[in-house]
Amino acid sequence: MSDFSDFSEFFPALRKGLIRHLVDRAVVGDGPDRRVRIEHTLMAGTGLVVAARCVIEVLRPSVTALAAGPGPGAALAATVAALAMLDERSLRVLTVATTGEAFGAIDGSDRVAVLLPGGGEVPVLDAIMDDVAARRAVPVQVVAVIDETDVAIRRRLAVGGLVYIGLVTPDELGVSV
Repeated sequence: MSDFSDFSEFFPALRKGLIRHLVDRAVVGDGPDRRVRIEHTLMAGTGLVVAARCVIEVLRPSVTALAAGPGPGAALAATVAALAMLDERSLRVLTVATTGEAFGAIDGSDRVAVLLPGGGEVPVLDAIMDDVAARRAVPVQVVAVIDETDVAIRRRLAVGGLVYIGLVTPDELGVSV
């Protein structure tokens, strides 16, 4: 987990707001059955905007495009791209449907950040990475809203030269993965 000291002075407050929204709206169940329903945050206005602002804060300057899976991931990518325009940063978006079909306009000139609602989504990550590679774009970063990625996946990403950032840990939400 990063200490996030490399990011703007606004990032800690944004991250705290994201954690609060996740706890208030997305954490469901009791005891050992507590889990995160990320769509309760990423498919709702306020939570989606706060999550997108957090992502913008941690994106590497070289990133020119975003890639994400369906549903909450696609909503997050589109919102990040839209809000980045307010900062005069143009980002293109690629989304990969559950059928494997990809939608978007990225190409070999793009440096891509892959966005994941949760970091433990290995099949989704693999499908997105395959589509990014097929378009000859260069993946440079993976950002997960919920940091569920295990050590083996982190090593695999690091070997590929990708920077991984998890915004919030399950422990911060009072859930286990």
